[in-house]
Formats: sequence, C-alpha cells, structure tokens
Amino acid sequence: MKNRVIKLIYKIACIQILLCISMLSSCLFASMDLVYDLQTAKISGMGGSNVSNVTGAESIFYNWATPGSYLEWKLEQAAIVEDNYYIGSIQNPFNISKLRFGFLYQSIGDLAETSLNAFNQPVLTGSTFNHQMIALFSSFSSHIFNTNIGLRHTFFYESIKSDHSLSNQFDLALLKTFRIHKYPINYGLNIKNLFKSNIKWSTDTQDPSARLFTTGLSGTLFDERLIISTDRIFSFQKGYSQTSTGIEYYIIGNSSTKPYMILRGGLCKTKISVGTSINLDGWIFDYSYNYDTPFNNISSSETIEQHRFSIGKSLKPFSSIKSELEFNKSSLEKIKPYQLESFFQKPSPIKNQSPLVDMQIDVNFDTNSVQITPKKIDNSIVSRLNFNTLLKDETITESLPIKWIAYRKSEQTIFMVDIETTQSNKIHISGYIPNYLDVHLNGELINTINADNSFYKKITPSATTETLQFKLQPKI
Repeated sequence: MKNRVIKLIYKIACIQILLCISMLSSCLFASMDLVYDLQTAKISGMGGSNVSNVTGAESIFYNWATPGSYLEWKLEQAAIVEDNYYIGSIQNPFNISKLRFGFLYQSIGDLAETSLNAFNQPVLTGSTFNHQMIALFSSFSSHIFNTNIGLRHTFFYESIKSDHSLSNQFDLALLKTFRIHKYPINYGLNIKNLFKSNIKWSTDTQDPSARLFTTGLSGTLFDERLIISTDRIFSFQKGYSQTSTGIEYYIIGNSSTKPYMILRGGLCKTKISVGTSINLDGWIFDYSYNYDTPFNNISSSETIEQHRFSIGKSLKPFSSIKSELEFNKSSLEKIKPYQLESFFQKPSPIKNQSPLVDMQIDVNFDTNSVQITPKKIDNSIVSRLNFNTLLKDETITESLPIKWIAYRKSEQTIFMVDIETTQSNKIHISGYIPNYLDVHLNGELINTINADNSFYKKITPSATTETLQFKLQPKI
C-alpha cells in the first residue's frame, strides 16, 4: 500500500512535467509520455513534425523505416523543467545499413517522499527517494513493394524508490515516396505500442499504455532547399490528439552538400519553435528554441522557454560546394554512393534524345561474375567500372559486386549503379539517377525514384544467367 501511495504521489508531482512534454488532454501514465513524445533539438525546431521528413540516426525515434546507408551518430542533453535527460542514436552500426539503435536516460535524486494523512492529504515524511528511467530502442528496416517498412523494439524500465516497472513494446513505421509533377512528396506513418503492451510494476500492478498513431506528409521545393511538413498524432483514446507543422530552408547548400546551414520553424498547439542546423565537414550541430504558454487558459503570464542543443557526426559522403569539380578516382570515392551536384550551376538542356549509353550486362550466377558489353557510349560520356576501369568498346568480365558510373564531361552530376547477387540468386540493383537523365532497364523506364534521387530494383532470374540492358538518355 505504501508503495502504491508513493507512486500515486509521484504521478501527481509529475503533472507539470507531463504538460510540458505533450500538452495532450489525456494522461498516458508515468514517464512513457517522454518516450512517446520524445523530441530532439532538430525535430523540436520543426514544431515536432517528423514522421515523413526525418533522416539520419535520429530516425530511430520517429520513422525507423527511413533508409540510411551511412554511419551517423547523435548525442544530446536536454531538460524537462529542471530535470536533465540524455538522448543518443546511431545509424548503420557494424556497417549494417538497415539497423539503428537509440537510448533515452533520465535519473532524478533526492525527491521528497510524502504519505497521505487521515484526511487523504499529502504530507512530507522527511525521507527522500530516487527516480530512474531508461528506454532502449532498436530497429530494422527494409524496402518492400516500393515502400520502406521498419520494425522497432522499445524496452522501457523505470524505478521509483524500491519499486520498478518494465515494458517491451513493438512499433511499426512506413515511408512512401512519390511525386506530384516534379516535386517529391513523402508520406510517413508510425504506430507505437502496436500490441498495447502494459507497463508491469514489481508491485504486481499494471499501467495500461496507449497505442499511438502518427501520420504525416512533407514536400520538397526549390531544388531540395525548402521542406514543408505536417504531422497528426492521435489515439483512439478520447481527446488524445495533436497536430504539428514545420518548415525548414537551406540558406547554404542542401542535404547532400557540405557545408550546409538550415533555418527551421514550427508550431504545435501553444508552442512556437525556431531552430537551425549547421554541417561542418560532417559534424552536425543542431539548435532549437521553444516558447510555450501551456497554461494560457489559466494564466497567460506563465510561459516555458527551452533551448536545445545536439551534436553528431555523419559519414554521409557529402559533396563540396564548388563551381567546378574534377571527376577522378579520388573524388568519386569521397562521394560514393550519393549523387554529385553543383550548387551553382544546373545541367544544361539536352536536345539530342537518342540514348547516350547502351550497356548490356550479363550476370552469371555460377561464376558470380558479369560480362559487360558496351553497345554504345556517346563521345560526350565518360563511363567507368569500379572507379578505375574506363569502359569503351571492348567487352569486360568482372566479379560481383560491381559499381558502374557514367557522366557527361560537361555536366557535374553522375549516374551511379551498384549490382550484386544474394545466396538465393536474387539480383539487387541500387543507385542514383540525376534529374536530367531517364534510365531504362530491360526496356522499362525506372520511374520509382526516391526524394534523394536513389532507386532500388530486385530481379529474380529464371536461369543461371540474366541479361540486364541499360539505356541512358536525356530526360524528355
């Protein structure tokens, strides 16, 4: 009974904290609010809008279906009122591009213990106790039916004095990219606590935990420099809902360049947010400022202001902002596997609509090799295999996997494709297509292209050999 009273009094003391976290009209029990509505400095600057436009390591918290093929980590110390907590995330650990990990940790000491007197009023006992909370996240993502799908496991542990609670929850996320005219649109969805797992206490009691849905759209404009997004968080619990809207603009570079600098702004109910991010040679610095009036219906003078900082390191192969770029083995190795685009100059229009490159690649599963036969390579095109071998007119045999790039000498964007096989004799084809090219594979136009110009194809061959016919031609 005493333990139950301690937990009840602690929840009452946390009301102000819970209001600051979620500003939602129904309680979600104990510290799971912080897990459900966790916001990093970057996302906080967008007003909390995240499910369709988040990238990098912190996708583990918002949309773990987001693809990420490069190593990146982030760390942050934040505070709720006066209580600190710590956030960390990593993408592509152990060189596994579909894997992410994250953690949330908070520890509060010397909390005043209270008990209920004969009139059911809380009174101080003169003792203190500690509170600790840990949440561990792990996720795995895959690309299925032209949709990115991610599954996440959330382990939650909380201790209050001598009592503790545990919960294991499974979460699902989806990310779908499509285009309206030439503008890329992302649709994101996540479902937290898919099976409505309860929080189990050592006192043989359970706290019910809600199933939460987040759905959102984001669009990219002005050569990938302006991003607008909106999210809706809701539950079938009555009254539990929240809408957030955010905008960010690259005043220097874009998401694939270094350096870049971003300005952000967001709105969520009574909270107004602004923020910025700076990329300096792969070191990412995020900052956000939040101004909130959560008690506006009681007292408009009561406000909450919060400054947030985070630091991270990304090994994404950013391209440098330069007016002229020289293609060679060294420079191409630095940008792999991302596209290289000039910040100052767009590709010039191409009037000749005949194929620039006609390449036949025969895949042999018995020898795990390919035979590459160039049928046509325009004189204006440079075509290389594995960065070193210059492809001309002769047939070349090479072991898998391979990387093939092609670029027009007068342009500063490249076509890049990776071809590899699996033990189950499947062919995986992935790469990047610049905006000015159409690429046909075996007579079909590759038109399922993500917002970052990447694409993916999987082919199931019917024999021990498979022919891949690539044709590159100017976009009509």
